[in-house]
Amino acid sequence: MLKKILSFLWIGSLVWLFGCDGQYGQKTWKVGMDPEWNSISLDGEARFVYGFVEELLLCISAEQHVAFSRIKTNWDSLLEGLQQGQYDGVLASMEPYNFNTVLYNISPILLDTGPVLVFLSARTDFSLSESSVKRVAISWDGEKEKLFVQYPNVTFVHYKTVPEALSDVAHGIADAAVVSRIVAVAYLRDLYYDTLSMSPDSLLPQGLRLITLKKNTQLQTVFQEGLSQMKAKDQEMFLKKKWGLAL
Repeated sequence: MLKKILSFLWIGSLVWLFGCDGQYGQKTWKVGMDPEWNSISLDGEARFVYGFVEELLLCISAEQHVAFSRIKTNWDSLLEGLQQGQYDGVLASMEPYNFNTVLYNISPILLDTGPVLVFLSARTDFSLSESSVKRVAISWDGEKEKLFVQYPNVTFVHYKTVPEALSDVAHGIADAAVVSRIVAVAYLRDLYYDTLSMSPDSLLPQGLRLITLKKNTQLQTVFQEGLSQMKAKDQEMFLKKKWGLAL
């Protein structure tokens, strides 16, 4: 935890030593974001997501020889500002439904924040489809109805807090818990590192994406090319682990 906090404090003066060695060009892209990520269930992890995004943008800038101007705003005014031309793109959680893609270009997920299953480590290859699964704690603020429809034979029990849900899983009261991936990683790196495990894939495809207007394809291209270069060097996963967002 101390390591993550120290990393957050010196992010503004960082020259990253893991291969981001380009120079900024003349083009500056304005990117809007809510630094608190209020539209996503993060349970106190928002500052680490912000740190990850800051470094991600620095590295894409270096790879693509561009600059990003980060504009902080409230989550509920992001799209309005995008429509008004206050910025070229926004980083937010939006699903690529037809009614969204008519208006926007929506990138693949940059940071997975969807719900995952957390279960006892002794139960390998755990699945909600197992007939033995009876009680699943759920402490996640997303679209629960989708899970209810997908797994009609499972009894989902709402829990007010993540600690209560995970405690019941650890003590065998619940078969598993559904929580946000980011929150699950935080607990599994610390309190439950040798007791609980989580599903490798999220139950629903949700997360941070770059969103631009339909006419702005260049920013999406710049972003995706830079991200692909980072992935080829394992830089993206390095950043996620550095900021405590991956195991």
